[in-house]
Amino acid sequence: ESAVNCQDIARLFNKLMTKGLSYRHYIAQGGDWGALIARFIAQTYDSCVALHLHMPVAFPQGSDTSLGGFNKLLRTVAYLSAPNLLLSGREADTQRRLARTMRVNSAYFLQFAQSPNTIGFGMQESPAGFLAHLLEKFAFCTDLVEKRDFTPIYTTFMVLWGTHSVTSCIRLYRETMFSNEGDKFKSYLNIPTGLISTPYEPLQSPRSILELSFNVCQYTVANSGGHCVQIEDPAVYAEDIAAFARRTVHFDDAVARVGQKHRGLPLRKQLRYAGPLVPFAVGAGIVLRSML
Repeated sequence: ESAVNCQDIARLFNKLMTKGLSYRHYIAQGGDWGALIARFIAQTYDSCVALHLHMPVAFPQGSDTSLGGFNKLLRTVAYLSAPNLLLSGREADTQRRLARTMRVNSAYFLQFAQSPNTIGFGMQESPAGFLAHLLEKFAFCTDLVEKRDFTPIYTTFMVLWGTHSVTSCIRLYRETMFSNEGDKFKSYLNIPTGLISTPYEPLQSPRSILELSFNVCQYTVANSGGHCVQIEDPAVYAEDIAAFARRTVHFDDAVARVGQKHRGLPLRKQLRYAGPLVPFAVGAGIVLRSML
């Protein structure tokens, strides 16, 4: 069978919304893989008029040679290298957590991408091993284990293991990596976007980087939850989406502006965030030289 990646899933969800459920317009929302899928939906289909993400991250893209892309690259390197010096509060915390994630909790991604069948069938045949994997990941990126709330973890386990879906779930890592989907995002998506930052989410970018990637209309700093906030703190999650829809997304206006989603980064944003480029470039150069 042909492989299925995030863009394929985006196409299927848009078909479900427009053909299956007969919605002319809708808002895409997601986190984890859903954040990638929602971004593809938002940038590809005009039926999607707004975007909401609870994994607010924007990595530099190798294919983006614009000033905004260069700005994102420099800021990403600098923020990860010296978060305490360049950032404060929650944003500094997010970059320390992101750096730690890349250092101590990213090997599984390569394993899943390179050998999904080996890992997948092994986990499917060893429920104890698969549950241990889930517990480790939930402990790292959510507050569920800390709160001793194991029901959502057991539910996730049964949904995947009980339906023999472990391997097909893991294969998404391979299809995403080997199709270079990360370089297929538009460098800037000019569509109303809501973002929620949670304290346990390991994959987050500072707002200045997010502003270079999205038309941020609502940015919420939550005091609880993490990578799976929808099951960790569903009330906070649901209220943020509802508030975004009520206060930010006026459908008639959003539909009228849908053609503008493909415009590039506005000049005012380029000028606003271009000021620190020289010291960022110097700092990035010093960091890279020290690593050589």
